[in-house]
Parts: sequence; structure tokens; C-alpha cells
Amino acid sequence: YRLEGSRCGACGAVTTPPGRVCASCGVAGTGDATAKVALRDRTARVVSVTRDHLTTMPEPEVAVVVADVDGGGRLSAYATDVAPQDVTVGMPMTPTFRRLWTTDAIHNYFWKLRPGKDRTDGQ
Repeated sequence: YRLEGSRCGACGAVTTPPGRVCASCGVAGTGDATAKVALRDRTARVVSVTRDHLTTMPEPEVAVVVADVDGGGRLSAYATDVAPQDVTVGMPMTPTFRRLWTTDAIHNYFWKLRPGKDRTDGQ
């Protein structure tokens, strides 16, 4: 469950999830042509948000976010640690590994996005 992308050896674009073919330029790379890029410690900015009222999550409503990662890549994830109505376009978010739901006493975990500090402020 590593949160990674791949950097294209031809154009430098980051594709998420990692792939052999660049989503930006379409060049297929092998070996050193594509490098893995860790995204878990990067800030992402919300580009789209929708509120899901028919979710399978334990909460009655969740925000589903699409966010561009600083340095490249795009994530789609649930928002956490914030009320769904408070998630806005442009909001900085950081990835966090959290429980999605529990079925038959089995916990299922994956990446969510939580409000984060704006790293462009120098802090």
C-alpha cells in the first residue's frame, strides 16, 4: 500500500498510480526509464470535491476528493479529519493511512487525505 507514482524518463511527468506508460506523453519506459516517486509526504491541492450521501463508509456523508500532488501526480481519495461541507477547491491536503471500513471484524485500510499546512508559506 505504498503511495507512489512513477516519473517518466522522457518528459519528467509523474503518473499515479505508477505505470510503465506515461500518462502525459504516452512513452512506454522500461528499466531506468521510469523511477518510483514517493507521494506520501507531499502536499496535494483539491481540484474537485463531491459529497457522497450514499457511501458504504460508517459516516452518513463523506467528501470524495480529487487532488493534484505538488511535484506531479493526481490522487482520488476520501477526505478525513474535516467536515465534508468544509472541503473546498484549492485546499491543501496531506495523505494519511486510515481505516476505510470494517466488514466481518476485518479492518480495511487505505490512503485518505486530511487538511494540511500550506507548504508554500515557508514553514
